[in-house]
Amino acid sequence: MIRFKALLFLSGLLFSSFVYGQTTKDANNFAQSMIEGKYGKAYKQFDKSARNKIKRPMLGLIWKGVTKQYGDVQSIGDFKKSQSGKSTVFSAPLRFENIGLNLVLSYGKSGKLSGFTFTALDYQVPEYAKNIAFGTEKIMVTTDTFELPAEVVLPNNCIKCPIVILVHGSGASDKDEGSRLSPNKVFRDLAFGFAVNGIASLRYDKRTYVYRSPESYIDSMTIYDETIYDALSAIRLAKSLDYVDTNNVFVLGHSLGAYASPLIAKAGKPKGIIMMAGPYRPLFEIIPEQYEFLFNRDSNLTKKKRR
Repeated sequence: MIRFKALLFLSGLLFSSFVYGQTTKDANNFAQSMIEGKYGKAYKQFDKSARNKIKRPMLGLIWKGVTKQYGDVQSIGDFKKSQSGKSTVFSAPLRFENIGLNLVLSYGKSGKLSGFTFTALDYQVPEYAKNIAFGTEKIMVTTDTFELPAEVVLPNNCIKCPIVILVHGSGASDKDEGSRLSPNKVFRDLAFGFAVNGIASLRYDKRTYVYRSPESYIDSMTIYDETIYDALSAIRLAKSLDYVDTNNVFVLGHSLGAYASPLIAKAGKPKGIIMMAGPYRPLFEIIPEQYEFLFNRDSNLTKKKRR
């Protein structure tokens, strides 16, 4: 299976010789041809420069790789036209079975397509937080030599307000507990929701997100290294802030963060914990099931890679 990261690289190679003059009809015809598997028809839209970078069989492989990973396209939105330098750009949201992405097409003055790529859908501020002012402060959660960028969101007119620390689930997550390819930002939504209700929040990039190559300790990493130690550092940091009520520090843990919350509470002594979608079974039962699910989504994964 072609990895999406590779797909972005391949499709990124197509961006060249940007120009003007096309219509949303051209963009829609290309998208429909790709969705229907008419790759030859879609390929005819490419200009000479793009054809020098990619051959027609590769175009089908790119699209099939995307749909294999994210499912078939369920719907396509309206294309919007914009200018970027000497390029005419059309973009439209595509809803795959498992994710939503923007399809971005660039055309030249020759009337031909010079490139396409996929980008994440834009994050939408939830209705309850629109047109409301919040205070924010960029700070750093530090554990030993690990420094994790963090942000405090404060309600308007916060004077010694309570604060909630948001602790991630498993895997490499940023402070929003979102994905680069997803418009969903669960922790940012929660931070805004707390602020609307007069509660501050502190969220931070996870250690495994900031330090992407933990080979030096991956074999010995425990739940303390992945989650608990940094959550305790965040509690200490929250209790040092002079603009919040340091007697009312809470921890909200999601998934693995919820699983670890009792241990975090025992060591960090917050006022209380909130457990969101925490597992009720031991990790040695859950983790093999999760890996089996992931393995079954990749039919080309070898036994060596599985190990």
